[in-house]
Amino acid sequence: MVWGRTETSSLVCKRKEKEVMPAYEYICESCNKDYTKVRSIREDDPGYECETCTLPLVRVYSNVGAVFNGSGFYSTDNRKK
Repeated sequence: MVWGRTETSSLVCKRKEKEVMPAYEYICESCNKDYTKVRSIREDDPGYECETCTLPLVRVYSNVGAVFNGSGFYSTDNRKK
């Protein structure tokens, strides 16, 4: 991945030879081993197995940080005065 600046925007990500793939976190509930697997968003979950005990891995869902800027996001913005 190459980062560069353009005239109209500040920072832009340019993809080189291959596509950037998202990483997904998995955990084995039996032996508590963590795994990170890289696969396409378009690809279905293949059902990964633990390398140690060969039981199915469970996908870990984590919180996503979001910042809302501007008007219309606070409860005080739409109150009648």
